Amino acid sequence: MTIQACSGIYRKAAFALGCLLAASLARAGEPPAAPSRTPVAITASRTFCAEWVRQSREGYERVTLFADGNVVWKRSRDGKDDVLRKAIPPDELTFYCSYFSRPEVWSLSDNLRTGLSGEFSSQSLLTLVRENGDRKTLRFDDMSPMPGEAAAIRAALEGLKSLLTSPLAPASRFAPEALAAGQLLKRF
Repeated sequence: MTIQACSGIYRKAAFALGCLLAASLARAGEPPAAPSRTPVAITASRTFCAEWVRQSREGYERVTLFADGNVVWKRSRDGKDDVLRKAIPPDELTFYCSYFSRPEVWSLSDNLRTGLSGEFSSQSLLTLVRENGDRKTLRFDDMSPMPGEAAAIRAALEGLKSLLTSPLAPASRFAPEALAAGQLLKRF
């Protein structure tokens, strides 16, 4: 950078500063303007009820239950991202959020990791948020002996994940008028 370029930059900065100073001096005699908006009290709230991030050598997978009723599943492997979303009914949302906020869950140890590792072993980080904004974080791995409450939370999140990754066919496909006489239905 040359001396002339530096002096040009400083000249522009000084000019901008001078304009701001002149504008503030011009307003010095005026009464202060009323605030354009009323201040809003910030309350601690949650944007999600539960988030489970599972990280392995191959990539990561995340399941999030948002407070607005959306469940989002995202998997990232080899630079490719897969994302699925689904809205759940308000009564299910209320059930899951209250289930994750139970005192038994909040009394669990934060670190359930074994410290063992394997080539395909993954580490998990589970974040739960209460309605008042309190957070609980649990860490575990695939080899962790899970206490009953932690295993129940993991199973509930696996169930939410399966809503997106293994959806059931709609009941309308199995209505009597949609099936042929004598048709055999199998469940795999």
